[in-house]
Amino acid sequence: MQADAQLDVARQTLTAQHLAAQREVRRAAYAAFLAATDAGHQRRLEWQQALGTSEAAGCRDRYRAALSTVTEALTLVRLEGPDPVSSAAEALERFLDANASPGQYQAAHADFLDAARTALAAP
Repeated sequence: MQADAQLDVARQTLTAQHLAAQREVRRAAYAAFLAATDAGHQRRLEWQQALGTSEAAGCRDRYRAALSTVTEALTLVRLEGPDPVSSAAEALERFLDANASPGQYQAAHADFLDAARTALAAP
């Protein structure tokens, strides 16, 4: 009986360690995605402000490069999940489009944060 109790404690410890490690990997993926989307959003705003100037082409190129980084970070979020976080990340990425309104981006950003916090707080 004592051996069974020790095995149960060991299983619980391993499960807790696994969940903690999974949360850390997810947290890193979510943070990298947020940093990439924030940079992409900033590059988009800079490009829009530069339209009609000699700096527009360079700003557009920096915006496109930032979008590439967002795509890479989104891949990690998709791998780590869970599905609600991946869906919120995909929506946020869509609102980085040059034609999306800034309000859509802000709402999608808030939705992603909520989904990520919920996932990280889950037992």
